[in-house]
Amino acid sequence: DDYMFLIREKKTILDNDQSILSTFDQTESMIIDIINRNIVTKVQFTFETNNYSIYALKLTKISSLLNNENILEYFNLTDLSSDNCLIVVKGNNEHILTKEDLQKSIDTYSITENEPIHFQIMTLVQITKYDDEEQIKVPLLNRNITIEELLHLTRKSIE
Repeated sequence: DDYMFLIREKKTILDNDQSILSTFDQTESMIIDIINRNIVTKVQFTFETNNYSIYALKLTKISSLLNNENILEYFNLTDLSSDNCLIVVKGNNEHILTKEDLQKSIDTYSITENEPIHFQIMTLVQITKYDDEEQIKVPLLNRNITIEELLHLTRKSIE
């Protein structure tokens, strides 16, 4: 049990109890590499109440994972850009990742060896106050929010 499987063409890592058919609907032949489990970690992404988990090489950059996997598509966030979202690393050292942080390897945020690394995706809503042209960006954990609640989150006077 010290190994996992890498399907090269799909850049996908499978555990030894995962079915290949559950991952791919493909009848062509494929190359499967056996890799050491120690170079792989489980990564979990959360958006609102939905979770998406994958295995990834520990040295993979977070930005590469977000760009190459179907994570944003899974959460129906395909029109989301890095300017209107935040990625938060969850756990003991919870914080918002900067653009520089997204270029770091996933393993940078590993807390314990066998625990998944958990990232939360938040959308940013930009509000512009027209009286003084102030732009306020509000991070949202959930898009099921009223305008009044959104304005309350800004902690600004709207008068």
